[in-house]
Amino acid sequence: MWIKSRMGYFWGVAALIYLNFPLVAFSYPMFPGDQLVCHQDWVIDGTFTFGSQASQPFHQRIGFDLTAMVIRSVTPSNAWEASYRYDHVRIESQVGDASPVLLAIWPSRLVIGNQLAYDGRDNPDEPPPVLCNLLLEDFRAIISPQGEVLRFEEDSRNRGMFPFLDLSQPLYETWMHRPPSPATVGMKWAEDRPFRLFANRITIPASQTYEVKQAPSGPTQMTILALERTIKNTPIRQIPVPMGSMVAPSLRFDALGPDVNALPPDTRILSFTASTQGTVEYQMERGFLSRKETHDWVSVEMEVPQPDGLERVRKTLLFDRKIAIGVTCHPCGNLSEEARMILLGN
Repeated sequence: MWIKSRMGYFWGVAALIYLNFPLVAFSYPMFPGDQLVCHQDWVIDGTFTFGSQASQPFHQRIGFDLTAMVIRSVTPSNAWEASYRYDHVRIESQVGDASPVLLAIWPSRLVIGNQLAYDGRDNPDEPPPVLCNLLLEDFRAIISPQGEVLRFEEDSRNRGMFPFLDLSQPLYETWMHRPPSPATVGMKWAEDRPFRLFANRITIPASQTYEVKQAPSGPTQMTILALERTIKNTPIRQIPVPMGSMVAPSLRFDALGPDVNALPPDTRILSFTASTQGTVEYQMERGFLSRKETHDWVSVEMEVPQPDGLERVRKTLLFDRKIAIGVTCHPCGNLSEEARMILLGN
């Protein structure tokens, strides 16, 4: 899904280093220097129960702003590369009647709650927080001349420090396989589309089905698809609990007392059920998604370790997740040979 570029944004050599993130299958006529701008809104509402505690409602809203530049790929030489960067991430969460908690991140700014925690414009000599550096990590997609994704690449040096914040999933949400032949109303096809959960630590194999609801009458008109996916997974799955996602290193006790070096026990997924419905809109001529809306219904039952690591407690999650994605393309326009070499390297 694509991303809107900011006019006046200087895409220099540094931009090629920092550009990151999500992609949609695209092919000709995409050209080096074309920019894709994507905005995503995720709204999650549900309830959870933990042990003997009463059921609690929760609400979460997440916004992603991403920009991508199309450049030629070095390997293989005839492919294309979409190099992405995050412009802004906003997370607002609320549990029960508690006050909402806000986290807003830009590459040069950080807001926690209602307080500005870091502003690189006012303090240019102060090193940016790790959360800001996360937005500068490299995300890219390598695409064949026919528009098929060959592979995804990402730099995840800082990812383990914030296991709750997965910046790779929006990449997968903006990508799809296009139809195997020219789209006609009623055509159906399927693609492998795993369901990703818990910051991408669980991927459950599944297939997603597309059906053409509206075929374009011209090369610049949109194709509209309906998508469906249903998953039911009952085998028990084990998930290692990442250090730092709980209180300090979890303590486990043996006959000699606390074992501070022992890792907490794994989380166990007892059952998982999910279904997805949505619509996708893309332009045949350019081959990239311009709009996508999905609605997920998810039920998860698990056993999670207590902070002291002595036992697991039953936890149940029931939630709806709505994702809206919009993408626009901004062609590069005419560049001199000198400008093309500086900006694009070719």
